[in-house]
Amino acid sequence: SSDNWCRPVSLANAPDGTLWFCDMQRETIEHPWSLPEPLKSNLDLNAGNDRGRLWRIVPDGVKPRGLPKLGALSTAELVALLAHPNGWHRDTAARLLHLRQDAGAPPALRSLAQQSPAPLGRLTALRVLEGHGQLDEATLTAALADREADVRAQAMRILAARDLETLPAPLASAIPTLADDSSAFVRYELAWALRTLPLPGRNEVLLKLARRAGDDPWMRTALLTSAGEQAGELFRMSLRSGDPAETTFARLLAGQIGARKRPAEVDAVLTQALSAPDPTAWLTPLADGLTRAGSSLVKADTGRKLAPLVATTEARVRSGDAGRGDFALLGLAGSANSAKAIAAALESGAKQTEDALGALVRLNPPALGQLLTQVWPKLPADARATALRLWRSRPAQVPALLDAIAADVIAKTDLTAEDLTALRESKDAKIKERATALLGEIAARAQVMAAYQPALTLSGSPEKGHTTFQARCIICHRFRGEGQNVGPDLDASAAAGREKLLGNILEPSREITAGFGSGIVETKGGETIAGVIAAEADGALTLRLPGGLVRQVAQTEVARIDRSPRSLMPDGLEAGLTPQDMADLLNFLEGKK
Repeated sequence: SSDNWCRPVSLANAPDGTLWFCDMQRETIEHPWSLPEPLKSNLDLNAGNDRGRLWRIVPDGVKPRGLPKLGALSTAELVALLAHPNGWHRDTAARLLHLRQDAGAPPALRSLAQQSPAPLGRLTALRVLEGHGQLDEATLTAALADREADVRAQAMRILAARDLETLPAPLASAIPTLADDSSAFVRYELAWALRTLPLPGRNEVLLKLARRAGDDPWMRTALLTSAGEQAGELFRMSLRSGDPAETTFARLLAGQIGARKRPAEVDAVLTQALSAPDPTAWLTPLADGLTRAGSSLVKADTGRKLAPLVATTEARVRSGDAGRGDFALLGLAGSANSAKAIAAALESGAKQTEDALGALVRLNPPALGQLLTQVWPKLPADARATALRLWRSRPAQVPALLDAIAADVIAKTDLTAEDLTALRESKDAKIKERATALLGEIAARAQVMAAYQPALTLSGSPEKGHTTFQARCIICHRFRGEGQNVGPDLDASAAAGREKLLGNILEPSREITAGFGSGIVETKGGETIAGVIAAEADGALTLRLPGGLVRQVAQTEVARIDRSPRSLMPDGLEAGLTPQDMADLLNFLEGKK
């Protein structure tokens, strides 16, 4: 709409063929907290609170139909309406049929379910029959072979919802054929249904589905859920054929096996890992599953099968001849000796710095802080931010970090705004007090805002602003296809205005966009992870971390979640920038060429 007070909030598909929508009709819909004071003082935030519109949209040249009165129709006429192209008619007819409970309806519904030329008619008839408790075996079997994928999927969904102890022979014969269905949607519904259906040979059907799953994460989730108690047997079956897709599925099952902690099944995965060219491809999911169950590879490997492999890998790492995956292996299955070997490699200038740091933190030896202090002088500049973030993620090691700062092993200039904020705002009172004494108080935001007001009127260089964006913003924000989607996308920033842009940069917690709330997750393993909580589903938390990293943490691993009222973007990001630098950044974000 050309009317900038138009605020559509609800849509409705009307029975006369028109589209209706509710229009809130307000001048300003932003929350007052999100508006800079100078801008807010020029707005009437209540403008439009006595208004509101209901729109009816009719295509040009089309005369709306008269409003039908379906309550006066016969049962046969209502059944016929289940195939109507307008959703309101289908839904209303289905509701009226349910209310009437006419014993004469099921025969007509069965006829519609099998013979209607409209796929929606056949699909809706299935649902209404099931609601009446009158969907018989023959109709359901025919629906599983329907020419339309949506109808086949609906039939499978209905069947999966039934609490069946046995399957009638016709259905038991029809279901496995859907593993080769041309529709991925139908195969997906089948994968979920196998979780509860008492289907003979269900494991063979699951493997057939796994061969066609590819990289689809939704399909993999469905398959793993349906594997259930059969995870160990499916793992063995997957390895027999040598099919690459089944091998991929077996690696996924290794995580499930770890979470179940059944010794024989864990032993089978260990045996497979030791015979594989890349043991970590099998040990990583197994270790993740064991961690979710409160265990580890070291605890689960009661027969010490991995000890020779670990010893050989430690020797390679100490000699400076570490290969691909060696650091990862030690992080998964190593010991305190492995941590010392990794530290020695870092001191000798190992090239796989990030892999080595990740392995150290995963091992989490008691002396982790001392080891990181020891290797710090040898770390390349581009790895230090990662090292600090990993170091901070282990609360027990933060005192050693502060010791290293106090001893000038780590320069204060090595700390990012994120590091400074995390240390100054620590929940541990002693850490907070010591960090503040070492690093100083952060400047009050009101003072900072006043200091940077000249940036609003200075002319700036978008080219220089681009350089600042790359140095300070790109790790979390995306703009013009550049950067990471950790925080809100900045492509719409040109419309925000300089005042709001400046306020959001200097006071990042003043307004937190929906979907970008940050949280601090403490794991049972003693790790602290700060990030944007992107999703909470399927028993796991998904966090987006600075740099574009995505971290999934199983709910069973979580000891505590603190949902922060503050933005993940720290205060103090402006440190070192002049008002002119800020003007350059604002010009770049406004999209000025």
